[in-house]
Amino acid sequence: MGNQVIPILLLSRNNYTELSATIDSIINNTLFDYRLIIADNNSDDKCTVEYLTKLSLEGITVFRNKTNLWVLGLNKAIKWIEDNIDHEFIVVSDSDLLMPSIVGNDCWLTHLNTLMHKYPVLGKLGLSLSLDNIRNRPDLKHIYQGEMNYYEKNLFSDVYLAPVDTTTAIYRKDIFTHGKFRFYPGHGSYIKPYYHVGRVADYEAAYHLGWDNYNANRLVSKNINEKIKCFTIVGGYIDKVVLKRGSLLYRLFYSSMRHVFKGFWAARLFCVWFVYIGRNGVVNLNEIYKNSKKGY
Repeated sequence: MGNQVIPILLLSRNNYTELSATIDSIINNTLFDYRLIIADNNSDDKCTVEYLTKLSLEGITVFRNKTNLWVLGLNKAIKWIEDNIDHEFIVVSDSDLLMPSIVGNDCWLTHLNTLMHKYPVLGKLGLSLSLDNIRNRPDLKHIYQGEMNYYEKNLFSDVYLAPVDTTTAIYRKDIFTHGKFRFYPGHGSYIKPYYHVGRVADYEAAYHLGWDNYNANRLVSKNINEKIKCFTIVGGYIDKVVLKRGSLLYRLFYSSMRHVFKGFWAARLFCVWFVYIGRNGVVNLNEIYKNSKKGY
């Protein structure tokens, strides 16, 4: 089993409270050798900016992007990781997750690393998420039911067959059909067909702070509008709980333009797959591609 350092790349924007809690949980709950890197999507909140400066002074590598384009904001940091860190896997995550506590001599990162070596067919493996903070929320019932569906089928006894978005996950460097480890909108659909995606079934779940913020007094109007604008441009999906709290102008922008941008990114995806199949021949899509309703 390899003992290389594993880079942990966090994506942030104007979320000092969640970002600091996430980093504290990594520091306190990680035994495996890691290197922490932050890709910040143009934060302008004073507390977040000051915290990022503090992290830089403490030796944590921080990339401050000039725009907010969601997962595209990861790619500059990823290139730096490729050029500067000898690594086999990379962990990528939003910055609103609390890592699980250490169990004996096993931590969440050690466990992910072990499973990736145990199952070469895994291209991406995420931590399962605690549902405690949405279990009894009527307004988030649709999210709860969707999450429950991810824990119904096992790929292996210790791995669920389930998609993972930008919550904490470990990746193989060769996972994507476009050749380089880079993130684009719809990144789950770029995964090579012989790789599976799963969630850990036999370890404590991570806690998703983002769900706590699906609350009227925690969602800041400016941040909601920025998210709507960003996700419209990258063809992303905005949950109805968040969307209805955005300004009318931004909601209209989302409803009128999201399909235009989504069409652009879909065309890019088609071109990448066309080239990939042309180079590698016709492929049989694996189980997770066939069974997922989201086109995984």
